[in-house]
Order: sequence, then structure tokens, then C-alpha cells
Amino acid sequence: MRNTLKMLGIICIIAATVFIAACGDLLDPTGGGYTVTFNSEGGTAVPSQTIEKDSGKVLNKPTDPTKTRLDAKKDGGLYKGTPTPVFKGWFNDDGTEYNFTNQAPITGSFTLSAHWGVSPEKINIPSTVTGTDIILKAINYIKAQNPGTTDKYTLAIGNDDLNNNNVVEGKGPIVLDTTNIDLTILGIGGQKEITPAFNVPTSTTNNAQVYLIVGKTTSDPSIKLTLNNVALRGRTAAVADSLVRVRNGASLTLASSSKIYGHTNNIGNNTSNGENGNGSAVCVVSGGILTIKEASVVENNKSIGTGQTNRNLVGGVYGYNGTIKIEGGQILNNECPSDIVDGEKVYTHTKDIYVIEDVELTISGDVKIGELTLNVDTSGSNTKNTVIKIPSSVTNDIDKLCLRSTEPPSNSNKSATQALTDTKDKWKGKVILQGTGGYTPSSADVAKFHLGEFRGTTSFKKLPNNSDQISDGFKIGTSGTDLGKLIDK
Repeated sequence: MRNTLKMLGIICIIAATVFIAACGDLLDPTGGGYTVTFNSEGGTAVPSQTIEKDSGKVLNKPTDPTKTRLDAKKDGGLYKGTPTPVFKGWFNDDGTEYNFTNQAPITGSFTLSAHWGVSPEKINIPSTVTGTDIILKAINYIKAQNPGTTDKYTLAIGNDDLNNNNVVEGKGPIVLDTTNIDLTILGIGGQKEITPAFNVPTSTTNNAQVYLIVGKTTSDPSIKLTLNNVALRGRTAAVADSLVRVRNGASLTLASSSKIYGHTNNIGNNTSNGENGNGSAVCVVSGGILTIKEASVVENNKSIGTGQTNRNLVGGVYGYNGTIKIEGGQILNNECPSDIVDGEKVYTHTKDIYVIEDVELTISGDVKIGELTLNVDTSGSNTKNTVIKIPSSVTNDIDKLCLRSTEPPSNSNKSATQALTDTKDKWKGKVILQGTGGYTPSSADVAKFHLGEFRGTTSFKKLPNNSDQISDGFKIGTSGTDLGKLIDK
């Protein structure tokens, strides 16, 4: 009996010891060790290390973390090249760097934090460089450097780099017209919005109407501007044409998550010329190149100023001799409200994209376009050497195709209409024919493009019964003076 009690006592002691040890593990999951945590400060994760207490052991130097994004709090500024985060080491809370090659034994838990730098180093722009904001200062600095053919600059815009609620002063246009200037404006820490504050005279001086001009007055394809993660927000101005103009071989790229929106033109009776952008958000003229990559041009020209009748205004993107490449993104909800003449709605304006002549337009990738308008005339001195490249796979992502003409498409720009004819079944019910003279569509026109709508202008305001839609009770005349015309059923 005594031996039995003795055995039970031993068993209880062992059980209690195991219980206490288990409780200790719950209270101290390290099993009595020290934990060193690595805070990578936005870099790739680095696992913590546990060191057994009183073991005299030291840390194993971890693999250096990597980082792809700049710090919006401290990395804003101008760089020559592409700024890349560079790991500078692990640091203690007191700001001293931890020395992995000459360590003392670990005697407690603590955290090490990664420190980062940027390569190349940020440029210290001299105070003598003119400009009321970081964008103007950066551009003026680059111009003064006479950049070479391989020089590229990046202006990173962080949290505190735009003053006055992100408004930049546009005293006349900002002009990128220096040979070899290659600049990327990059928003860091989220999309950065830039709102030009137009400060222009109420005159018809062409250059006073545009916030940003990319390109010289003569051809120079070495001039390049890229907007990356930047939103350019337009404003109403006394005399405002396009928000951005790309010309004479220069190129503008709207890259990832960039956006141009909110522009409202008020041209009034401004005299047009070869670079007039017809009030669009972006105009491509005289050989300019516009590329849109996963970016957007939206919500421009929802209203327009007075004096706009028969101004042929454009809501979003306008092409008049140049190249437009849309490789993903959205061009939607850009408007130029219709005019009311003699109490009737007439169409002299266009919406999301307007290609008028001598333009190579390519659309590919994941796109969404509201209304694409093509000028298909051959009248006058216009050469109309437009080339349209739209794979049939993307036509379902274009809501409406508007053919704008003073002549029947059978006499129109062959390169444009041929591309559309090749995919005509994809356009069924999407095609709008917008007459800009006294033109009424023929039966051949309607059959060729599966016409869904006809729009008149001041010369031919409405279809019978004041309807815009061909399907609303009309037929195509087949004889006499009605041959080829839309008449009541």
C-alpha cells in the first residue's frame, strides 16, 4: 500500500511538471527563447529568428529584402534615370546599424528595421531655377542641362510635393520643346492628381489656350513625356483649347493608372489653325504620337462654353495627322453637348475619339471606348490617308462607331472604310452616320455598315418626324426622288 501511494505521488509530480511546462510554452511560445523581428519597411518579408536563452548564440544574417516602390514621404523629387529603392542595412531603434560580423550574444527580444536609399541619388535643383512648383522647376532644370540622346529623367511626386491642393500654375503653356528631353512624371504612394491653374489672357493667342505642349514647332521625335500613376485634371478657363497637345514627332504616353479628366473647353470665337485641338482633352497634330497603356481619358467636356455652334468640338482625343495607339484602358463619357438650332438638336461635335485625317489608329488589348468617330471624306484638299487597325476581337469593346461625312462612304477614305468593312458584322447596330452637309445616307450605305443611327447637322437637321433613329418607323426609298433616302414607312 505504501509503495502504491509512493508511485502515485511520483506520477502526480511528473504530471504537474509536464503541466507547468505546457503552461509555460503557452505563455512563452518561444520556449524560453528571445525573438528578433525584422521590419522590412515595405520590402519583401523577412522571417523572425528565435535564439535560445542564455545560449550565447548570435543572429544569422538574413537575405537582404527587395523593394520596388519608392517612399511617398521622402523619395519625391527629380532623378536622372529610373529611381530604384536600394537596401542600406538593418538598424536598431536608436538609429545605429546592426553589425552582423561582430555580434554580442543575444540577451533579449528586439526589432531591427530596414533602411532604404534610392539609386540614382535625387537631384538637388538649385534655388536659382525658375518655377512656381516642382513640375515647372524640374522641366526648366532639364532644359538647362542640354540632355543627350541617352539621358532620361524621372520626376517622382510624393505626398507633399504639390502645393496648394495639387494646383500647378499654368501661366501660359508648359512646353517640352528641348531636343532629347525624355521625362517620366511618376506618382508614388498612390495616384497623384495635378490640376492646372490656367492663368491665360482672354485672347486668341494659340499657345495661351493649352496647359501642356509636348513637341517643338518643327519635327523632333526625340522629345518624350510619360505620365505614370498621375491624374491630370482640367479646369474651365476663359480661353481654353485642348488640355494637352502632342505635335511634330514628339510622343506622350499615358501609362499605368494615369488619367486625364475634367477638362471643359471654352473656345468661344477663337480662330483655328493647323494646331487647333477643337477643345479636346488631348490633341495629336502634325505627326505627334499618343500611346495609352492601361490609362483613361474620361469625363471631359461634359459642358462647353458659349459661342460653340458649328465649332466641330471634340470631347476626348482628337487626331489630325499623327499616331494614336490604344493598348488598354478607357476612353469613355467624354461629351460635347449637341447644339440647338431653330429649336432642333443638331450634331456638330464628336465625343470620345475623333480621327479626322492622316492618322494611324491602332486599338488593341483590354479597352473600353464609348464612341469612335472617323472622318471619311475625300472632299477638298485633305489627303485622308488614315489607317485604321482594329482587330475584330476588340470591336465589342467599342460602344459606337460614328462615320462623319459630307459624302457617301462609297466615295470616302478607302483605307478607313476597308478596315471597317472587313469586320462589318461585328459593327452591326453600332454604326452612326453623321452628316456634316446636306448628305442623306443611301441604301448601299445602310446595308454596308448595318447603320444604327443617323445624325444631322445644321444643313440636314433631322430625319422625318424629328427622330434620330433609323429604326423608328422609317424605310429606305427605292424609286424616284426618294431613291436611297430615308422616308416614313
